[in-house]
Amino acid sequence: MADTFDPAQLGLFAVIGATIWFAVAAGRRGARVLAAVGAVTFFCGALIALLGLAHTLAVIGRAFSRPQAFEYDFRLYSLVMLGVSLIAGGLRCLSASWNVARGDVRAWKAALTTTILLLVVNVPLMPIQGFAVAFSALLLVSLLTLIATRRRFAAPLAHRTVSTSEIVREHVSAAT
Repeated sequence: MADTFDPAQLGLFAVIGATIWFAVAAGRRGARVLAAVGAVTFFCGALIALLGLAHTLAVIGRAFSRPQAFEYDFRLYSLVMLGVSLIAGGLRCLSASWNVARGDVRAWKAALTTTILLLVVNVPLMPIQGFAVAFSALLLVSLLTLIATRRRFAAPLAHRTVSTSEIVREHVSAAT
């Protein structure tokens, strides 16, 4: 038995556990299909944000631990920006996931857009980085689930005309 502590493995278990909790909680509140889509979005966002954070910390830690003087160059900048992009995209998917599970069309659009942007970042990295293949496969699953369920995310007032008297009535009832 190895005596080494692997924080990435612990993080993976934490993300899996949080995703299971999320799926159960979202499933109790609404449609199970929407809960599943929200759980996929949650898992994808949490895992990418976590691994983006690990990447960024490793890059910065290695830059400061070199025996020679610290050197800020385009390579360091681009690696840090890659990590920050992964963290931001992962957190955006994570933050939209609960509302996706509730059927919110704006959250669905945000999750779809963020997933596509993360694919744009990761697909060109596939020939040079193994994690980009895993990220891209995970993002592709998320993208396919979002696209497959797009009809469930219809805007409730998309084709309905609202009159000014309805707006005044809603404003008056909200004020009382």
